[in-house]
Amino acid sequence: MPYNLPSAPFLPLVVGSQSWSLGKEADEFTSHQWIVYVRSPAGPNHDISSVIRRVQFELHETFPNPKRVVDHPPFMIEETGWGEFEMLIKISFRDPTQRPIEFSHLLRLYGDAETPSTRSTPVTNEFYDEIVFPSLRDGPKDSEGSASFCAALTQYVAEVTQSKGWKEWKDQEEKDLRFLADIRQKVQQQLRDTALRLTEDSNQPIDLDPRSS
Repeated sequence: MPYNLPSAPFLPLVVGSQSWSLGKEADEFTSHQWIVYVRSPAGPNHDISSVIRRVQFELHETFPNPKRVVDHPPFMIEETGWGEFEMLIKISFRDPTQRPIEFSHLLRLYGDAETPSTRSTPVTNEFYDEIVFPSLRDGPKDSEGSASFCAALTQYVAEVTQSKGWKEWKDQEEKDLRFLADIRQKVQQQLRDTALRLTEDSNQPIDLDPRSS
């Protein structure tokens, strides 16, 4: 099926984390082992270092050396701990003319009743995103680094968009968008029905559209 893609050059990637309960080996301060990563949607073994120069993971301040920098694949860190927290992930690109981009990511350690964290079943929290480079819409800037980055990005995207993993992410994205559109349509219908009932009760027209206020 055809997918909606940005009109400018873009970088598809996945940011995520996985955690495992330590079970009987847990203690007061280390109940889980976890990893956090930035990877290709094509899979964890697909090299992304041709376009990403480094990734900085900013952990909770209670960790020793909370700002961890990884400048080679896999762009991942591994730790142990007991608490969930939001971390800042900063991605720098091979093109020196492009500013780094930051993501906030929630490290989840505890699953729900249906999917609890165990030694063999991790709790996974990951999302797909597309970083768009509007400044490269008309080609690379006048620098060798920018030109090589554009070439590497083109090759990377060509490989990713042919992969099963990427298509699964895009299919899920389309499904989520259809779900949200359906919810919005139902809410709008409920507002119209409510306005109609109020109008009939008061004999005055009622406008429940929040955009009109």
